[in-house]
Amino acid sequence: MSRAALLVLADGRFPAGGHAHSGGAEAAVRAGRVTDAATLLGFCRGRLHTTGLVAAALAAAAALGVDPGELDAAADARTPSPALRTAARRLGRQLMRAARATWPCGELDAVARAFPKGAHQPVVLGLAARAAGLGAVDAAHCAAYESVSGPASATVRLLSLDPFDATGVLARLAPEVDRIADRAAEAARAVAREGVDALPAASAPLLEIGAEAHAGWGGAAVRLVTPLAPAAPPVPSGRPQAARPTQGAVAVHLDHSHRTSPVPSADAHRPDGRRRALRIGLGGPVGSGKTATVAALCRALREEFSLAVVTNDIYTREDAEFLLREAVLPPERITAVETGACPHTAIRDDISANLEAVEDLEDEVGPLDLILVESGGDNLTATFSKGLVDAQVFVIDVAGGDDVPRKGGPGVTTADLLVVNKTDLAPYVGSDLARMAADAKAQRAELPVVLQSLREETGVRDVADWVRGRLAAWTA
Repeated sequence: MSRAALLVLADGRFPAGGHAHSGGAEAAVRAGRVTDAATLLGFCRGRLHTTGLVAAALAAAAALGVDPGELDAAADARTPSPALRTAARRLGRQLMRAARATWPCGELDAVARAFPKGAHQPVVLGLAARAAGLGAVDAAHCAAYESVSGPASATVRLLSLDPFDATGVLARLAPEVDRIADRAAEAARAVAREGVDALPAASAPLLEIGAEAHAGWGGAAVRLVTPLAPAAPPVPSGRPQAARPTQGAVAVHLDHSHRTSPVPSADAHRPDGRRRALRIGLGGPVGSGKTATVAALCRALREEFSLAVVTNDIYTREDAEFLLREAVLPPERITAVETGACPHTAIRDDISANLEAVEDLEDEVGPLDLILVESGGDNLTATFSKGLVDAQVFVIDVAGGDDVPRKGGPGVTTADLLVVNKTDLAPYVGSDLARMAADAKAQRAELPVVLQSLREETGVRDVADWVRGRLAAWTA
């Protein structure tokens, strides 16, 4: 047994998508049930003794080698909410991806094949613990701790709660986490004698109701924008358009109900041997014109290539809704990811939700030539993971100041293409375009720079030509 492996699995930075899952805290905050450290403590305690206990027992049983199929069915039976069942499977699928990369083994591969849409997250957590050489109590501790640490972290973001207070809540719950883990492991050991009915089935109706309500937040807003859009352009000839069961932007938020699909490999090819779509990320500060640039690229390229878009916002679907209103692509080709944290978290630190989005698009509307992944607004350090995109564009604008290129930062210095946007505003904000171009060249050496104004006739032409070059190289 490796205690270091336990630390790796329990680390909040383990890239399994958990950062975007509030564990019901978002609904509780919205309803006014969690307002401070005291109410957070009550919420987490209730969650620990109900869904936390159930998750810990499932994880412990999986770590003991109980049949994952039986455990997954038991998890379904203990999760009345369809939204929570779907969220648990999505999280399980994302955790499985991380576990297989971290502790490769045949058992994980077999379960991934058996559950292409994902098994329940606690079951996968137990299997990951088993693959890491951990025991039932270790797996139970991970699951029990996750049941309270997720809501605590989310509340710091949602309420601007003092992080010391949130950590204090977790510390006060530590003895209870230990007791829940021991109780869960004991129940898991009883499965060998009594079957999965020996596992606890504690329920938390308010969490289930909140999850169902949360699953609908913004769904109406997304549907409303679709009728406002004019007829969407046709897909390129010769490329059949796959049907999807719903219209409008598809929001990928881990507390919501969404479709899932088999996980393609991480390389440039899909499991069936076909080359996957080229993925280009667009990042940059808030208001620099990323979404407008994406819209312009869609208009410029949609007749030549089969493409789709993934947008990222922290708590909204604002950018996806803009693209829908502009009808730059058929609505089923536009997906929104709610990151639940700073944008760079979802494009670099834990790319699970975005990988789900791009892979689902390829499954459901493919074959695709190109997927544009737009980050939410961030700072000059924002870069995309090479595990998510194949090339990245960084967009700044003249209104941010003509010293931005000189200040550098990884976004400016390392992006495959730097775009200086809104050049038409330069005379009105006192920005020196020649200086910006020179500073950009000094920072980037041979890497290309484009100065553009989407209000001018040339518009996005140079960026579109750069994308065409990337596509040509990708398919060569």
